[in-house]
Amino acid sequence: MGGIFCALFVHEDCRKQEGAAEEQGTGEEALFCTLCNAEVRKFSKHCRSCDKCVDGFDHHCRWLNNCVGHKNYVTFISLMAISLVWLVIEAGVGIAVLVRCFVNKKGMEAEIFDTLGNGFTRPPFATVV
Repeated sequence: MGGIFCALFVHEDCRKQEGAAEEQGTGEEALFCTLCNAEVRKFSKHCRSCDKCVDGFDHHCRWLNNCVGHKNYVTFISLMAISLVWLVIEAGVGIAVLVRCFVNKKGMEAEIFDTLGNGFTRPPFATVV
């Protein structure tokens, strides 16, 4: 579901970029990056990690190994939002299992025994969760 959500934003970003490039036309003077040996836009910066110029450079994300700039800013924010939602869901499930471990001790021990076998009791299960 998250991939579909991000794909919608990526497609939207691409359409916005094409329209913005047509609107700007030739009014923007071209600059030259000596590190890339290429013409760049006015607000481009050279990323030392990627060794390329990025339009509207914000930062280099070391976890994604990619630069965050004008073209992928909405996609990056969507990724962070989906990751946060996933973390909240995961924490909620963990808390619910822990509460169930201590509220319904007998029922939980029987369920752990049926599912995981004799070698796993309630305290180690709660520790793992």
